[in-house]
Amino acid sequence: MPSGKVIFLNGTTSSGKTSLAQALQEVLDAPYFHADADRLKEMTGRIPPAERGAAFKRSEFMPALYAGIPLCFAAIASLGSNLIVDDVMRPLQLRSYVDAFANCEVLFVGVHCSEDELERRERERGNRRIGRAKEQLQDGLVHALGIYDLEVDTTNRTALECAEEVKRRLDLGIVPDAFRRLAALPIEDLWNMTDTFDQSIYQALHPALPWKSP
Repeated sequence: MPSGKVIFLNGTTSSGKTSLAQALQEVLDAPYFHADADRLKEMTGRIPPAERGAAFKRSEFMPALYAGIPLCFAAIASLGSNLIVDDVMRPLQLRSYVDAFANCEVLFVGVHCSEDELERRERERGNRRIGRAKEQLQDGLVHALGIYDLEVDTTNRTALECAEEVKRRLDLGIVPDAFRRLAALPIEDLWNMTDTFDQSIYQALHPALPWKSP
């Protein structure tokens, strides 16, 4: 069975990824499932602070959950389902997606938005910490690698307009190659350019890192 096709949306929180994913489901000719990484991350929402007197340490169980998300989505795609993946990507977590989707055709889309508009959306939504998206931009991790098949800016454009642009790119029939280029980047470089949380996620999948000292 051939693998499904994947549209991967990467951008900060409140950049419009979810709205774009929903618009894509409306305009694309083939059915695509919306694989929202936040839905899986929210599985931790009701985990109690303690069990049998021992407190849970989020730093211990979160990396394994985050590391499993690319494998989960890749398994669905491998059985022929088309996916629109929506996530906020640090460099090493992105590499985990690249590895997981090695046998799939992935159109990698960078979703951008101005800092002022991001903050306006955070205030309007009311369920996001104000300034979180700006922090993600300023820490340089979300768009750090700058390798995409297509980039869209939702600052002054509707989700439908951006979805139509993605559809036009798909209709050209050009084989996307951003994930192939990302796969060629040395892991050591990605490790050194990211943060400790991203490193912990990658290490959950790869306990032995040969270039690191024991």
